[in-house]
Amino acid sequence: MAEPVNYKGYVINPTPYPYSDPERHSVRAVIARHDGQCVHERPYDSGGFREDKDDAERAAIEFAKKVIDGKVVGLSVADL
Repeated sequence: MAEPVNYKGYVINPTPYPYSDPERHSVRAVIARHDGQCVHERPYDSGGFREDKDDAERAAIEFAKKVIDGKVVGLSVADL
């Protein structure tokens, strides 16, 4: 499992999920933010797949960075 990544005040935890084919993993990540009192987190799923778990983790981190940067239409971290 990949280590969490700190990015612009958020923590990205890649969480690829294996489907019926064990070599096919979803590109998913949990993005979290600590507000000084508690941690707010939400899962984000790109809808994509990768053949390799490590590749899915790398893709999930890049996808989460795009969400944080506001580059994914319809997804935001504004209310975390």
